[in-house]
Amino acid sequence: MTHKENLLNCAFAYADKGWPIFPLHTLRNGKCSCGKPKCGSPGKHPRTKKGFKDATTDKLKIREWWTKWPDANIGIRTGKE
Repeated sequence: MTHKENLLNCAFAYADKGWPIFPLHTLRNGKCSCGKPKCGSPGKHPRTKKGFKDATTDKLKIREWWTKWPDANIGIRTGKE
């Protein structure tokens, strides 16, 4: 299993536990995938417009995100929306 396949499987496993998840940016060669040279939270901020408010357990949506961003870090929404 590749690292990217493992990320998707982990995202699914969290969703199976009922934990709403969302994709985060990734570190690449020490820099954030957002492309901002002075990113204040490299590899740890949302890739989606609404961030944690986009979090879901819907596997179709999760697959869509990890197909688009296969190396995305996994964010887990804690607390209420």
